[in-house]
This record gives sequence, C-alpha cells and structure tokens, in this order.
Amino acid sequence: MPTNQTPYQAIQPTDPQSLNLINDLSIEWQILHSDYEKYEQYALLIKLFSVGLCLLCIALSIDSYLSLMLILTLWFQEGIWKTYQARSGERLLTIEAALKNPPKDAIGTPTIPFSFYSTWETQKPGTVGLIIEYISNALRPTVMYPYVILIAIYLLHSLF
Repeated sequence: MPTNQTPYQAIQPTDPQSLNLINDLSIEWQILHSDYEKYEQYALLIKLFSVGLCLLCIALSIDSYLSLMLILTLWFQEGIWKTYQARSGERLLTIEAALKNPPKDAIGTPTIPFSFYSTWETQKPGTVGLIIEYISNALRPTVMYPYVILIAIYLLHSLF
C-alpha cells in the first residue's frame, strides 16, 4: 500500500540528537551547494575574461610571450579555483551519504556537521601534493577549454 512518505522520511530517526544531526547536515549541504554553484559561475567568468584578454592582446599586438603567460596564468588560476570547488563537492557527497543512511544515534557518526575545514586540514597534502592537485584540476577537459584553443589561436596569429 503506497504511503505519502518519501524514502528519506520513512527512515528518519526519531531521537533528538539524530534529528539535530540531520538538520545540521542539511543546512551545511545547502550552504556548500550554493557555494559550489558560485565556484562554477566564477570559473566561467575567468574563461570569458581569458577570451577577452586574448582578443585584446591580438588587437593590440602585445608580445606573444607575455600574452601566453597571461593566458596560462588564468588557466592555472581556474585550476586552483576548481580544486576548491572539488573539495566542496567531496564534502557534499559525504553529507549526502550521511543523509541517505542517517545513524540511529549521533554518537560515532563519521559525518560531523560543519566540519568542512577541520576535515580538510587533517587530510591536506603537502606543498607538492597541493601543486599536483591544482595541475590535475587544470588539466581536466572542462577546465582546459577554452585555454588550449586560445593558445592555438594566439600561436597561429603570431605565425602569420
């Protein structure tokens, strides 16, 4: 017999501690999700700025090495930006998993609300690890576009 409950309502715990945990995780998820979307918008602005900068450099015949360095700087800046977004995404997935399977009590739960930075601090890689993380995010296809094309356009323009 069908009920009016969603799957999540059917498994919600009734003890106050667990309800508080679920409420806090829900609030954290909403905040992080909003920030995650903002990261995406700002990454798009970096891309659009890069296109404009490339066009400006071509129009003003700015030195090709300087122009390429500016484009590369923006590309890797977006890689760093996307690394921050990826960290938020990891936390969002952790929260979603905890919300799908809420604990029967809040004691011993691996997902403590509002622990984004303290969790990251305990897992933070060293300097080399951070650089590798930034570069690997910069080399994702969705980040590489349009920078590879802009570099190709600029190199072709400087040849002719």
